[in-house]
Amino acid sequence: MYKLLFSLLFAMTGSLLFAQEYIDAGSEVSGTWKKSRSPYILQGVTIVPQGKTLTIEPGVVVRLQTGDAEDYSDPDFPLGMLRVFGTLIAKGTEKDRILFTNMEDDGEGDNWGAVQICSDKNKSAFAFCTFEYARGVVNIELEDGQTVNATGALSFIDCGGTVENCVFRGSWAGLNAKGESQVKVRFSDFVANKYGMESNGDAKILLNSCIVYGNENGFFINQEGGVTLSYCFVEKGSLHENAEDVKGNILNKKSPLFKDEDEGDFRLDKKSPCLKKGEGNKNIGAY
Repeated sequence: MYKLLFSLLFAMTGSLLFAQEYIDAGSEVSGTWKKSRSPYILQGVTIVPQGKTLTIEPGVVVRLQTGDAEDYSDPDFPLGMLRVFGTLIAKGTEKDRILFTNMEDDGEGDNWGAVQICSDKNKSAFAFCTFEYARGVVNIELEDGQTVNATGALSFIDCGGTVENCVFRGSWAGLNAKGESQVKVRFSDFVANKYGMESNGDAKILLNSCIVYGNENGFFINQEGGVTLSYCFVEKGSLHENAEDVKGNILNKKSPLFKDEDEGDFRLDKKSPCLKKGEGNKNIGAY
């Protein structure tokens, strides 16, 4: 009897320790992704349908299929990608962040696609998330026949959303906004990307109390797109001419002094110039 109980307990414990959920390419998802079933492994393009909401709990890890392609029009398009026509709510906590990453535990290897928000609503929201090692996707055909690119790990197409206390690192672009999008970003880090962020068309990115540092290019802005900055720490020389320096920004060649950037520890050192320089005398950045 005791052996049976022990075996059942061991089996239950093992299933919790090694829980993971595979999402087939082409799947439609909604409801709640739970930490107890994490990681969620996206094996191709996954869709949140119009009128539906996907909520991601604190502590969830989302791993997306990697590859060496980026063309969505390819019939054999291999990359993991989350396309949101409804609403995505991904709100972690300071101690239990949500992670969007590739398939490799060490962060190396091929990249995944993008989290693309292309909803007719402006309700998608992200807090305490980390987006890392995304390639971006090109030649995506929308329902109206328009073809667009989603070059940011998090990409907004003709819609709005909010981003708070998030980290974007190691991607082609951290954040991308296109068309009529307006994205509010507060207390977030853009570090070690090809581009910290991209704004295209008439899109607007409103940055408040963010760190933009150590990217090959801080900003890419074309057409009538724009970025406004308040209380941000930006690497000197990387601010785009179309970016609007509103108030309280720090343009500095020196490092923001993270605890350990190489290990992904973006907490601020006690000597950081970002301490208590954000809006409301809070720290600039995600921590």
